[in-house]
Amino acid sequence: MSSSLHPNDFPEVRGKLLRNENLAPYTWLRVGGPADLLFLPKDEADLAMFLAQKPTDIPVMVLGAGSNLLVRDGGVPGVVVRLGPAFGKMAVEDNTKIRVGAAVPDRMLAKFAAKSGIDGLSFYTGIPGTIGGALRMNAGCYAFETKDVLCEAVVLDELGRRCVVPVEELGYSYRHCAAPESWIFVEALFHGKAGNVNEINQKMQDINQHREQSQPIREKTGGSTFKNPINGKSWELIDAAGGRGLQIGGAKMSKQHCNFMINTGNATANDLETLGQKVQALVQQNSGVELEWEIKRVGKPKSKRIAVLLGGMGAEREVSLNSGKACADALRRKGWAVTKIDPGHDLAEVLIKLAPDVVFNALHGEWGEDGRVQGLLEYLGLSYTHSGVLPSALAMDKQKTKLILAAHGIKSPHGILVNRFEAAKNHLLPPPYVAKPNANGSSVGVLIVPKAANGPPVELAAKTWPYGDEVLLEEYIAGRELTVSVMGDRALCVTEIVANREFYNYEAKYLIGGSDHICPAVLDKKTEKTVMTQALKAHQILGCTGITRSDFRWDEKNNLLRLLEINTQPGMTTTSLVPEQAAAVKIAFDDLVEWMAQNAIGPTTGET
Repeated sequence: MSSSLHPNDFPEVRGKLLRNENLAPYTWLRVGGPADLLFLPKDEADLAMFLAQKPTDIPVMVLGAGSNLLVRDGGVPGVVVRLGPAFGKMAVEDNTKIRVGAAVPDRMLAKFAAKSGIDGLSFYTGIPGTIGGALRMNAGCYAFETKDVLCEAVVLDELGRRCVVPVEELGYSYRHCAAPESWIFVEALFHGKAGNVNEINQKMQDINQHREQSQPIREKTGGSTFKNPINGKSWELIDAAGGRGLQIGGAKMSKQHCNFMINTGNATANDLETLGQKVQALVQQNSGVELEWEIKRVGKPKSKRIAVLLGGMGAEREVSLNSGKACADALRRKGWAVTKIDPGHDLAEVLIKLAPDVVFNALHGEWGEDGRVQGLLEYLGLSYTHSGVLPSALAMDKQKTKLILAAHGIKSPHGILVNRFEAAKNHLLPPPYVAKPNANGSSVGVLIVPKAANGPPVELAAKTWPYGDEVLLEEYIAGRELTVSVMGDRALCVTEIVANREFYNYEAKYLIGGSDHICPAVLDKKTEKTVMTQALKAHQILGCTGITRSDFRWDEKNNLLRLLEINTQPGMTTTSLVPEQAAAVKIAFDDLVEWMAQNAIGPTTGET
């Protein structure tokens, strides 16, 4: 992030005003981008004067110890304030009260209280952070919270005006403070009770020993990642959902305490935030509980560079251009730095020069979907969306797919693989049957041979036939056209397709009004479950990743279900089935596309 703010644009200060200061060293997780400006005020008066005279449209954020904070990779816009030694004073008042500066570490308050014979504040030895942060989030542990021991807080408002606020007016609840975000806590008065120094020290020793045994306190961590839900423990929900040891990039959920995220050494803020979101999704799916972040996330994500491959040299170029444009637009709306590439023979050179963080493969059909472009991306060491080399190659070869899936109990229509010229001479299957290229998608080149046909389709022998010499002849299954999208490890729903043409061909798929989609399909529960289960199973058997879509024919009269094919690069146009099914399960198009891109960046692993 290159800041347009400059110290000269602000009132002169007695402290330090640093431009584009990297914030990672100031946080426990050791990640994040720079602040436009980092202000280190000399004292309270310096801070008050700065707030009173700065432009009112410049945002201000306070950074304490950075213990419960995730600064995003794009940095923090505006001014970040870090309180220094002038805000680190402590003094006893009225025998059992302590006045504390907001920059004092929580554990130092506990030690000072113990030394002064004041009981009731020893729990602060178990809280990483500063008093300012404890005031802002009502920090607590071991059944005690800040609100239980606070008398009053001293704040500066957005105009630098000093105000003393009683605890009752701060609107405290579990890990929450209702004070305006623009307020900066500078001081607080706490109350305790007279106690025995040795007994207080023993309490603190017990707390520290428990933390040592139960928490990864010697790792780069940010404390508890999620708040405990009502009547529950976040770590138990995470553990039950398989989140213990889950890892994305350099970010990992601790095995010692699975509600703690760890930077193993090379994590980015995006790794950590993505890991947290993954854990939230796992818990939601497993228990129905939506975990709420306890770690505060601030700043802007770094614009991730993504290359969208679209168009290409195959027969499905037009569909790919439409899919690619829709996905590129969605990614831009999500803040990604997008470069669209219509690949030619110099694709490798173009990608080497661009060096994207990830490649969104929106190519369809031959070359883009059959493992070849995937092999190139593997060779270049680039992350990419959708399935890898082998699953792509297998799924593109319809006959090989049929044989593999049949070995696992998933049935396809009976068929034979033949040379197109042989298929053009005589009927090799009794009509009605289907003739289609063995290695193309989007129903390109598919021909229906009706029962009354005198001979095979003459198109098969035409010199202009562009789809290769191998054709697959399959028995025609009368019935309903069903399709299921799979997103990662989840089948979304079932759609019934009613073609407004002879059958569900290329035009029916991609032209407005070419077909009607009933989403979700009206099916009995048993059939719906069977179709979704087979789609997910086919996805897993072939080793697919990201998004796939499996097409089926269901002869309702004879209760006959047959999988026609699995698409590893399904369309993402305005009339496409995957976005439609995602919307049906409350996943917006932009979120779907970003998930595909993000899913490609970091492999996730879970250990128990």
